[in-house]
Amino acid sequence: MGKLGVGLALALSLTSTVLAFDSSHNLWKQVLDKYRTQAGGVAYGPLKADTEKDSAHPLSAYLKSLSEVSYQMFSSWDRNAQMAFLINAYNAFTVRWIVDHYPVSSIKKTVGWFASPWKQEFFSLLEGKITHLDAIEHDWLRKKYEDARIHAAVNCASISCPILQATPFTAKNLDAQLEGAFRAFLQDPSRNRYEPDSGVLNVSKIFDWFESDFEKSYGSVKNTIERFGPPGAQRALNKKGTLRYLDYDWGLNDSAAPPAALSRKR
Repeated sequence: MGKLGVGLALALSLTSTVLAFDSSHNLWKQVLDKYRTQAGGVAYGPLKADTEKDSAHPLSAYLKSLSEVSYQMFSSWDRNAQMAFLINAYNAFTVRWIVDHYPVSSIKKTVGWFASPWKQEFFSLLEGKITHLDAIEHDWLRKKYEDARIHAAVNCASISCPILQATPFTAKNLDAQLEGAFRAFLQDPSRNRYEPDSGVLNVSKIFDWFESDFEKSYGSVKNTIERFGPPGAQRALNKKGTLRYLDYDWGLNDSAAPPAALSRKR
């Protein structure tokens, strides 16, 4: 085969892959519609049973479609399409990880004492450039796009995490989805609460762990809360409110789990 033939074959292969990938992330939507709870958790038991019975289950098919996206194709997408792909991939592969280890009480219990579930190489994205969850979040989403709102979009399968959103993130709606998810997270009293009278703002540990991200995006954690939080938070800030970071509950966001306890410790 001549150079022209090789080039044509490669072009046709890329075109076929592009056409095969669904940028609406409909397969992920099918999973969310059936197994996501109203409170933003996941029915891991039924999902595990269904995936074991059906090798072509929407979750398996979706993860396969993500893994087939080439780096060249990904690079041709705009910023929003790339971010939507990575956020959905993080959430879907996290669900897959839990399903593979279910039943379990916490994502941290899926590995040994000194290991991290977020460092486990159990998938391959963009031709092997991404192989674990930490790489998606820290090396790509945080480092390359610098949008602090992603912290309300990625879900770590834990009670204190921002909830798993009901619909997939898409390029077309990404800004509105990130805005909505972040406002909802800050106004969720089970994850952030405010005491205007005392001036104390009890906020998620996420704001402590990733303080530099919020400083880059909005100047400070307090500016972030003032912009996205409810009126109670704004009144506390006007009184030079004090930030207090809540203990993080790593209990599994399972539909069978008890309600979140705001003060449960790590």
